[in-house]
Amino acid sequence: MMSLNGPSECYLLNTNKGRPISLLNPFTGNTIALPPLRKEIRSLYPLNFVGNRLRSKDLLVVRGLDKHSFTFILGVTRLGDAEWLVIPLPGSGVWVRGSFMYYKGHLFAHELSTGRTIVFDATSGKIAFTMRNTNRLYYNRDVQEYILESDGKLLRIIKNIENNQVESFEIYQLDALDNDYRWIQIWDINEQMVFLDTHSVYLS
Repeated sequence: MMSLNGPSECYLLNTNKGRPISLLNPFTGNTIALPPLRKEIRSLYPLNFVGNRLRSKDLLVVRGLDKHSFTFILGVTRLGDAEWLVIPLPGSGVWVRGSFMYYKGHLFAHELSTGRTIVFDATSGKIAFTMRNTNRLYYNRDVQEYILESDGKLLRIIKNIENNQVESFEIYQLDALDNDYRWIQIWDINEQMVFLDTHSVYLS
């Protein structure tokens, strides 16, 4: 069964069961082979594809779930690479699909159970730095978190839920002052529209 995932300009991630991972352009039928993943990874979802302008130097980033350890991984490769760089995420946290993002050479993963954001170097897989929450504590509430890029800036959106109804939204922007990275709350996204579902986020 064919499984296609991702928002993308043209190419989608094709993860046919029992077949090599590839990119597929659904309009032209063109496919681009990707290296196999050594571990058994399911629920692959693209975090960073560059649409119809694929170049060998561009990073392709996916999120997946290790079938055996049931922990999330981030996978990084380039066209022509022989293998993926696989970055395992800590197994103690609560991760959801919308809380991962590739941004300017780094991979951001927001851990809901602790409120921290772990930032990895996309080429080495090593932790570059860790960010703590700056917003009020919300651990006794039902929330959904998303990370996205907007107008060249990285945003973190918190959807607060009470009695199965959306109560409010909080929006934070990545701020880097003298290499001190933190989330700063904002109230204006320049008349853009953000579409949120259970696990994904889209900007218009």
